[in-house]
Amino acid sequence: TEGRQVGRPSVWARPGFHRSFRAYLERIQAGSISRRRAAQELGIGHATLKRLLDSRAAVAPPKARA
Repeated sequence: TEGRQVGRPSVWARPGFHRSFRAYLERIQAGSISRRRAAQELGIGHATLKRLLDSRAAVAPPKARA
């Protein structure tokens, strides 16, 4: 198995996923789309989207509140 992919490939490996995810992230934050709908349109499960959002929140600096 040396040099071979084991398991399911990451969604980040999909061409154009970064750009699509960023666009949907903005829409989710604006409240114009639900997480479930965004996941469906991205072609991923809602639990996968939740994992991506949770991991992003863990590394992103907190937003300043007005």
